[in-house]
Amino acid sequence: LMLPDQARRRTLQMLEQSTRAGVQEILDNRQLTNTTILPPVPSASGQALETAILLTALLDRTDMISDRLSEQIESYAAAANRGQGTQPIETVYLDVLTLARVLNWAQFTGFMRLVDSLESLRGLMRQAGREVSGIAPLYAAARIAGSTAPVAGYLREFRPDGWQNLRVALAAGSDGLRLLLSADKPLHESRVRGFLLERVPALQTVFSWLLRLTLALPLLALILKYVLWLDAAFCLVRGVSWLLPHERSLASAQTARQFGLYQQQVLALLLLLLGIALTEPALARAEPDASPRPSWKIPVVSAAVGSKVNEAIKPVMKELNWIALLLFAVVQGALYVVNLIKLREVKRQTVPSDLKIRLLDNEEHMFDAGLYIGLGGTVLGLILPALNVVQPSLMVAYASTLFGILFVSLLKICHVRPYRRALILDSTLGSL
Repeated sequence: LMLPDQARRRTLQMLEQSTRAGVQEILDNRQLTNTTILPPVPSASGQALETAILLTALLDRTDMISDRLSEQIESYAAAANRGQGTQPIETVYLDVLTLARVLNWAQFTGFMRLVDSLESLRGLMRQAGREVSGIAPLYAAARIAGSTAPVAGYLREFRPDGWQNLRVALAAGSDGLRLLLSADKPLHESRVRGFLLERVPALQTVFSWLLRLTLALPLLALILKYVLWLDAAFCLVRGVSWLLPHERSLASAQTARQFGLYQQQVLALLLLLLGIALTEPALARAEPDASPRPSWKIPVVSAAVGSKVNEAIKPVMKELNWIALLLFAVVQGALYVVNLIKLREVKRQTVPSDLKIRLLDNEEHMFDAGLYIGLGGTVLGLILPALNVVQPSLMVAYASTLFGILFVSLLKICHVRPYRRALILDSTLGSL
């Protein structure tokens, strides 16, 4: 409707009669000559920018956009008129022009009524692109959600998979989209479930019951999941312990079983924590890049002078580094508890002190295992960046050895050394 020259002139005449200062600020953008994204209106190819300006002014004049969006657009337009940079308002015009190109007037105005802010509009347009195949799901999602804010927030938080998740939810219907946006979680497709259902179709009944339970009581379902994981980890550790060869113990069979059970419980808890950290998709999600970027650009002569590159500040510590630190601390803490159980097992042996000292010497490598594991974590943290697998911080790699030193020092200085000293004194006094 706005591309013909006659239509633009009639629209301009109607808008110039408006008494709203903001509308006049938008119309004054037609006089800009230092544009960086779109050719200026006075140039031979300025029809696109003029069309976008008139559409934006018309939306503002007829109150087809929210008050917040109107204030932001008017502020950017006024700043451009005062020589404070044209790129922000040009980005707005570019998004408006893209929407107007693929939507009819009813769809266009209906969508703009749902836009709450320029941040939402920019985020959505970066994801959708310029094609109908991208705008159509965006329009449908905004109409179902009642606003662009939750859709833009989800896409920004779960980039780059958020757009595909949105399409999958739309394919499941309006309830699926509302559930996705209200849960504010990424989608996860279990390959194990698909593998099992292909071979055992009867499991579909169980999966359907668990799905209904999860939707009705998500916290209870999560607790049930981790309880089952802990039970499976304990059964795995206990089964492996039966397969390993057992050393001859001087204690009774009941005492050996008691301390063996404690160690198995600690190892099962460690496996559960590792499983949670490695399988939860939201834990290792990188920080989304919120820097604004236009979806496309028309190069002009003044672009080399006026464009500015805004570099996003990278966070010092990514979520992956925090997870690695947590894993190192959990592993060392679990090994520390296992060694305390082993030390207590030696204490409860009904044997002379000389033999207990020899038993402690036999467990020396076990007490030093924290150092070996810590050094292995450091080496692994230095090798992975060289293989381009992940890029963890060097601080995280060295923290692995640091945790090993701290926990081993705590074990030997506070527990092993005092007990060994007591055994030496008891053995020496007993031989006198």
